[in-house]
Amino acid sequence: MQTGHNTPQPIEKFEIHPIKYCVLIEPIEIEDKSAGGIYLPDTVRDKQQHAIDRGVITAMSENAFQDTTMWNDPPKVGDTVLFDKYAGSVIHKGQGRDRKIIRICNDTEILAILR
Repeated sequence: MQTGHNTPQPIEKFEIHPIKYCVLIEPIEIEDKSAGGIYLPDTVRDKQQHAIDRGVITAMSENAFQDTTMWNDPPKVGDTVLFDKYAGSVIHKGQGRDRKIIRICNDTEILAILR
């Protein structure tokens, strides 16, 4: 029997467009090698990545950063920002080493702009 629901598609097949007051942030990846040239296992990289909490804004809704009482000079697409460790929602695109982590956060969860 047909229920009318489509088969779920992998997230890779979609473009993500933030709505309301949201921004799309691509966290900055850490190196997979230490300064001494030792390759770090994925578990160590994941722990360090989540401790850094900085990334680049890749997209934002047209309503993001419109509150002029909070933002004198709001960030723009391409700016590097700091965000709270548990801010927003995490989206995983891809598998294994090709996996990309993306965050969707509210504009109020941006803590600082790195310029």
